[in-house]
Amino acid sequence: MNELHQEVSAKVREHVSEGNTLLLPLTTILETGNHISQQGDGNQRRQIAQKFCEAVKASIEERAPWRPLNLPDIDVIKGLLQDFPDKVLLGKTAKKSEGTSFGDLLIMHDLKRMKQKYKGQDVKVWTLDKQLESYCEAISLS
Repeated sequence: MNELHQEVSAKVREHVSEGNTLLLPLTTILETGNHISQQGDGNQRRQIAQKFCEAVKASIEERAPWRPLNLPDIDVIKGLLQDFPDKVLLGKTAKKSEGTSFGDLLIMHDLKRMKQKYKGQDVKVWTLDKQLESYCEAISLS
């Protein structure tokens, strides 16, 4: 867990109590799994992995306050692959020489898709990544 665990947990409870629907992008599942696999202690890594798998299964089985997004179809992935080489040139942060990740591209695609699907509703990406947040705030349906 990181230093923001309590703050993030409180925000999840707030969203749930307000009746918001939380959607779980595939990127989040993949990146969380990657972070878990990098934990140093094998016993701790396994325990965390088991909790993670249960949380994702609960989401799939609609026993959690969040729902997984459907996987994008192959044409969407092909389009993102076409855009990716140019997107990695865009600076992710002012301090690092890091471009836009493929995962971020997928999240931005999912956001646009959800904004189209739920027109008239407030659809946002909730992230601690300030650069991704600014990219997502700029996405409109026009």
